[in-house]
Amino acid sequence: VDEKFDGTTKSEVKIKNTGNIPAYIRAAVIINWADANGNVYGGGTPVASTDDGKSGDYTISFNTTDWKLIDGYWYCKTTTASKASTEPLIISCAKTSTANVPDGYDLQVTILADGIQADGVASNGKTPMQDAWGVDPSALTNS
Repeated sequence: VDEKFDGTTKSEVKIKNTGNIPAYIRAAVIINWADANGNVYGGGTPVASTDDGKSGDYTISFNTTDWKLIDGYWYCKTTTASKASTEPLIISCAKTSTANVPDGYDLQVTILADGIQADGVASNGKTPMQDAWGVDPSALTNS
């Protein structure tokens, strides 16, 4: 995961394909309160701000042009070449000034990413993506 962080805002979050073949990339975005040691707060999770003007604990802007949310995972809509990076998944994410932060904790945004080879067919006749993740690559381009 490659990203920019200026101390308050995480931005331009990209995933790099470190493998030696083109891959489909997916990512889970996990948002918690965590202390300086990385311990997650057990009394609740941060609440995202909404578009209707209601306040929340953080704002987040996803790149829905190049990524698609399916069953809790963000899937890059195109394959990513070997040693290349995806288009940004998260454009920006920051804690709001009105965030209800538990004492001793701060906003933690974790990106868990994985990739699967883009080409080939598994022994069951499915694409590697269908076989491993249960998602047909054609679903990435459908609305």
